[in-house]
Amino acid sequence: MKKYIITILILIISTISYSQPCKNFHEKKCYSFGYPFKYSQQSQDFELSAGKTTEFNVMVMAGYEYNFSLGFEKKLGNVSFKIANNLKTIVYYDSNDSKDAPYDKQFIVDKTKKLKVIITVPELNYNATANTDSGCAGFLVEFAKQPKVGF
Repeated sequence: MKKYIITILILIISTISYSQPCKNFHEKKCYSFGYPFKYSQQSQDFELSAGKTTEFNVMVMAGYEYNFSLGFEKKLGNVSFKIANNLKTIVYYDSNDSKDAPYDKQFIVDKTKKLKVIITVPELNYNATANTDSGCAGFLVEFAKQPKVGF
């Protein structure tokens, strides 16, 4: 019986110590536009490191409005957030020179396309502590059917 208890305790401790520290970060730190927008499975959480760039693709569909929100830990510094089209042309750029996270961008899509999200974390400041070389981030994607306007 003692062996079972020790085994269970070891499993619980290892599960807690190896759990993902950034899990559900986008649910806690990103700006949700709310109704009529719906949550997209393209939303994700990740760990960002100083001096690194993270890129990933997001598919957007014609006839929909989208809300992109990027939240991250302040210790990452002046993070930049870019959206590029399939020609690698930057169509949106933001950095937190004048504001805190999260970044938030709403837009309407007229043609289905794949967009590239580019997130860049600056090099670590030499005055910073060793614990600030990485931090959590989350990217929330929400969508809503584009409303019909006019007569």
